[in-house]
Amino acid sequence: MKIKKIMYSIIKELQEGESIPTANDYGLSEDEFQQVLKFMINEQLLNSKRISFYITGDYHIEKSLDTVTMKGMDFLEQNNKWIKLYKGLKEIKDFISI
Repeated sequence: MKIKKIMYSIIKELQEGESIPTANDYGLSEDEFQQVLKFMINEQLLNSKRISFYITGDYHIEKSLDTVTMKGMDFLEQNNKWIKLYKGLKEIKDFISI
């Protein structure tokens, strides 16, 4: 369940938030966060052309109109039960623990 909430938050922030989510926002290591991003790309929730992974271990997320795919938007709708609980990145750790 925790991973789905993290995915929900990432999509929500990329679609509507003011900042780009980071590993620190979720209490994850950089490697764990990148694994989540790669999973989301593989599941076609995020556009692979908007997220770059580098050999140095760094990554870059381009926040654009098409960073979140239609399947990603459907994921938000399917999990809309969380919409009232989710307040944004400032309270993400509380949201994930609910």
